[in-house]
Amino acid sequence: SAARHVLIVTPTGRKLTIAPGRDIVIGRSDRYVDFRPEIDLSQDGEAASRVSRRHAIIHWRNDKPYLEDLGSGFGTRVNGQLLLLGQAVPLKAGDHIWLGGCVLAYDVEL
Repeated sequence: SAARHVLIVTPTGRKLTIAPGRDIVIGRSDRYVDFRPEIDLSQDGEAASRVSRRHAIIHWRNDKPYLEDLGSGFGTRVNGQLLLLGQAVPLKAGDHIWLGGCVLAYDVEL
């Protein structure tokens, strides 16, 4: 399909295109252990300071994104609802994802 899946980092306005087909880890890089997630929020300022290094992951099922918390310290919420460890929820256009204090907006552009 011609749809583009995007995440917008609301504190900075940074827009990230995500593509079906591979898992996408969201978190913060750590140079001491040579770790860099696919979506690195470490450059997004104070709002991202409570994002865990491996905070959440996006899995794809039938070209649809599902979000799952990876045991983060401050939790993951979708539209205000706290995700339980191991719980994967489908993302819909307009959803807001809270990762610690950083909010991402998910959208689909046609």
